[in-house]
Order: sequence, then C-alpha cells, then structure tokens
Amino acid sequence: MPEEQIVKDATNEEIVKAVQRARASAEEGGDDREEDTELKPSRKEALQAAATLGQYIADLDGPFARKMEVVLSSFGCETRREEAQTMVETNITDYFKCT
Repeated sequence: MPEEQIVKDATNEEIVKAVQRARASAEEGGDDREEDTELKPSRKEALQAAATLGQYIADLDGPFARKMEVVLSSFGCETRREEAQTMVETNITDYFKCT
C-alpha cells in the first residue's frame, strides 16, 4: 500500500497516538536502533573469511568448488581494487617537512 494512501486513511486520533508514542519513546531514551544493527565487517575480516572458505574448498573436487574458487578470487581482487581507489596519492617529501 503506498505511503500516501496510508496517510489518507489515518484518522486524527491515530496520528495523535503515533505522535504521543514517538514523544514518549524519545523521552525514555529513544528507540535505539543502533543496538539492533550489526557492524559491517572490515575489508580485512571479509578477506580473511574468503581465505578461510578458499582453504576449505581447496580439498573439494567438483564444479561447485571450482566456481566458488573463481568467485572468491574475484571477490578478493575487487575488494583490493576498491581499497586501492580510496588511497590518497602522496609524495615522499610530504613526510619530511622542515620545521
């Protein structure tokens, strides 16, 4: 159901109750959604997980294992490429400034 339709169908009483619940929640410390969300793994952790999977499938034979090796290899290359793109170019002289 589109959001506009929900708003049109809401009565004044429902809107008042929703606002009151939101205010009460904010006064009690809010609805901390940060607690519910997990942190995204770092690049290093993701690459370590891919390496672990690679070690596991290394001893397996079959088309699935070969496809998985290709996917893991592509994942590693893409992840490292993205990391390289975020780096800032510097000169060696940037680290040796006279004071």
